[in-house]
Parts: sequence; structure tokens; C-alpha cells
Amino acid sequence: MPDGKCPICQTHARKSSKDCFDHFECGVCRGVYIDSRLVRAPTTLDNWPDLLGAARELREHYSWPPSIRFDGTVSCHNEDGIEHQVNRFPSTISERAHRLLDTLVKRTDFFGQVISVTGNDYPLAFVASPEAFFPYIAFLEERGFIKDVRRDSDGTRLNVTASGFDAVTDSELLPELAVFLSSTCFDLRDCRFELSQHLQNLACLVRASDDPLQFEVSPTDDSIQSCLLNVARSDVVLCIIDQRYGPPLPDGEFAGISATHAEVRFARSKSIPVFFFIRSDAFTEWSMLKRDPSSRTSWVEPKDEKRRRLWADFVSEFASLPDKKGISNWFDQFTSIVDLKRVVSARVHAFRHGRM
Repeated sequence: MPDGKCPICQTHARKSSKDCFDHFECGVCRGVYIDSRLVRAPTTLDNWPDLLGAARELREHYSWPPSIRFDGTVSCHNEDGIEHQVNRFPSTISERAHRLLDTLVKRTDFFGQVISVTGNDYPLAFVASPEAFFPYIAFLEERGFIKDVRRDSDGTRLNVTASGFDAVTDSELLPELAVFLSSTCFDLRDCRFELSQHLQNLACLVRASDDPLQFEVSPTDDSIQSCLLNVARSDVVLCIIDQRYGPPLPDGEFAGISATHAEVRFARSKSIPVFFFIRSDAFTEWSMLKRDPSSRTSWVEPKDEKRRRLWADFVSEFASLPDKKGISNWFDQFTSIVDLKRVVSARVHAFRHGRM
């Protein structure tokens, strides 16, 4: 932009910054440019993390600055004038973590060397912010690929382990933790969305029926069978219980109970671990219903007595002492999404470390 104007809004009010290479971001319309090429505009697909990540990855290997074209191709020329391109951006958690690990290995001059990363390195994991970057560092640490992770004023210092070098050499994709999110959808829509985002930041593959990108759908089975298919392909189920039970299924193996109830029963039949989380208001009314099933409720299914009884039976089913090993009746209470994210983080972290 020789004249200093943004080509989109024609304003002179823009800010510039250096992030291993020059880029300019318009402070008015938020258009982003590298080498005078538009790479993000307010009305276009927001692929800035992908483009920035690919450019940063090239910058790790070549001293010449990368360029980003209108078609989204990221390229760089080496000292011999040979062009190198990155046309495929990693989309899964394991691919992103593996690419980050590859970069950390390339930054290490000798085995055992302490290297550092900062919040500005977030594009190396192909994510959009520093907040979403550091869970990938934790993801690598949990799997033993990096160790001695320490944060200080200059950034985060760490060592790449021998298994980390081997994982890169052998081109092994890192294992993912597939989490199935089971709950009613209508009343917990915002909660499910925010929790899904939180789990993704914890480097989990989230299977939720309201996310078509990660939810597998069978072309020959009904919606319930598709849900059970996703449960079967998950490592763990997180069941969120609140004020609604959901409509009972009309027929089939799980006729008479809700989809959430069916998902939990199916998971247990397949020995898939299930963590239960119940809102405090709902737990209070469940305790009341245990004493007197005819009690009126103001939170749990207040207008539908049949579903209220089914809901109470469902909670009692997972909260009762199990009749066989390998099944837990533990559940966590929460009052808000803030509480829920905190306790989910603890359970997921412990599960990964094999303490559950």
C-alpha cells in the first residue's frame, strides 16, 4: 500500500506491526495485508490463522520473507530462487500438534537444549490466539514429547524429549482424545458451544451433534444410530444434566427414554467412561424428588410430570452405587459455564494421565 490507504475502506487510519515478516492491519475495516496483498477481509472467509501459520512455518526454514497470494497460496523462495509452497493447512488437533512439535525439534541445535516459545508463536499451531496456543504445549507435554516446561518473563522454556524427536522422525501423528458431548440441546445450546470451544482449546476432538464438521452421520441410519456411532468412536463421554429430559424415543432398542439417556446407557454397555455434570439447581430438585416423587418442581420439567419422573429416574440411575466394577456413580455439580469448564478441565486432565 504505497499511498498508505486501505484498498477496502480507503482510510489512512491503519496500524502496522512486525511478526517475523511485515503485515498491515486496517484499524477501521480490519482488512489484513502482507506485501500489499489482501489476505483477510471482513466479508471473506477468515483463514488468517492458516495463512499466518503457513507463513511462519516457512519463515522457520528460509531466510527470505514469505508471501501470501490472493488465492491463499503461501510461498517462499530460497537463496537459489526455488519456490517452496505450503498449500495444505493442518485441520485436526493431532496434525497441528505434530507440526508444532516438528518446529520445536528444528529449533533444537542439540539434544537436551533448552529452547523457548512466546505468545507470538501461536501461528505455529495454526490457531488464532496465544490463549489457544498454550494448550498445545500442554498437549505435547502430557504425551512426553516435551518436558521441563517453565514460564518466565521471556516466554516459555522447554526441552524436547527423545520420544519427541522419534515422533517427528517416524512421522507419527499424535493420539487425540475424542470426547462425546451428551446433553439436551435446546436449553443448553450456548453452554454446549462454549464447552466445545473450551475442549478444543484443551486439544480434544469434540463430537457434538450440533457441530456437523466433527459429527459423523450415517447415510443409512436414523439420527439416534448416528449419535451412537459417534459415542462408539469416542474415548470418553461428558454428560451434562440440567432442567430438561428430552423427548422419549418412540421405538427401537431405547424406546421410552431420551436420546441423552440412550447415549449414556450405550456408552456404559461398551465400557466407554462417562463423566456426569449436573447443575446445582437441578441437583437440589432431584434430592427433593428422591424424598417425594410427587413433589412439584420449578426448574426441572415443571410442566411435564412424565418427563420429570423420567429425568429423576435417569439421575438416580447414574448416581446410584453401581452393581459391577468399571462404572462410576460420581458426578460433579456446577452453577455456571465458568464452573463447568473448570471441573471439565480437571477431569479431562486426570483422565489423560490415567488417574481415573
